[in-house]
Amino acid sequence: MKTMRIIDKEFYCVTYTDVEGTEDNAPLCVKVNAEGTEKMRFRLSEFDFNALDSLEFKEDSVREEIISPILWALGYTASGRNRIIRSKTLVHPYIHFGKEKRKVTEADYLIEINGKPVFVIEAKNPSVDIDSYDCISQAYSYAAHPEVQAGYFALCNGHKFSLYKTWKHKEVLRFDVCEIENYWDELCSYLLPQNLLAKDTSSYKPDFGMHLNYLGFHSCLLHFYGLRIDLIDRINPELFSFTTNLIYDGIEYCATFDFDLNALLFGLSDKLPAAAAWMATHYRLDINPLPIELGEDAFEVNIEAEIRGNIEKNNEETYFPLIVKRFF
Repeated sequence: MKTMRIIDKEFYCVTYTDVEGTEDNAPLCVKVNAEGTEKMRFRLSEFDFNALDSLEFKEDSVREEIISPILWALGYTASGRNRIIRSKTLVHPYIHFGKEKRKVTEADYLIEINGKPVFVIEAKNPSVDIDSYDCISQAYSYAAHPEVQAGYFALCNGHKFSLYKTWKHKEVLRFDVCEIENYWDELCSYLLPQNLLAKDTSSYKPDFGMHLNYLGFHSCLLHFYGLRIDLIDRINPELFSFTTNLIYDGIEYCATFDFDLNALLFGLSDKLPAAAAWMATHYRLDINPLPIELGEDAFEVNIEAEIRGNIEKNNEETYFPLIVKRFF
């Protein structure tokens, strides 16, 4: 965990400690707008949050009264190195996958550091549920667009503020705006310019099913060509799965494909080695729960699939399996 304290008007001192409370790193001093931070806190502490209940307090008011002070306190302005760009229009406002395409709506705020997009904020009317699929999908699709590729995106309706890590499809911070002072240090740990420029050392690749889901490509038949199968997992006697890496718009994703016994028997029978096919159809899971490793017998397939079912989660990742309709 970390502690943060102001040591003068321009610097925070951040000390990282382990769970026992001993320091595991020397203090890191980062230059931020500390004076601005105090002004932001004072401004929001003086803000009457009952105003959010007024029909006259709309999305534009959320932008000016809530989001703009936060961004300024974090050290972002309309010009300079750490720059706020409002409602930036995309040159190519569509995302394509095969014959399917979806239009991407411009975000309210795009934040750049030295010309590099780092995060996106979408403002909403106080009456709008920022946890809805439509809201998250809108902000994600802009952050993930090839012209942007921002590492974070956020939504705020004046009542609540939610921050997501784009490529992990994961909410990393949520708070009531009226309690922002209690979450300010944590917000800084994500959105200070210095921290956003730090290299992400995570070894996990973003999930392609989650990416397509947030882009709105559900209820569509999607075609994939030349996907390599090295290993097949058996989820239950009638359900199988494999994962593979693929590159889309210059980003490497991990994709999970689920398929049933019929798809395996009729779509892969001419590709699976006899021993692997026998293992898939005869071994009991309670006796042999291990995956089917193909090794040198790995092969490539073409797939017709769709997005449906449920989002899966474990301790390390969130993913959305694509359902195989057929191998061809």
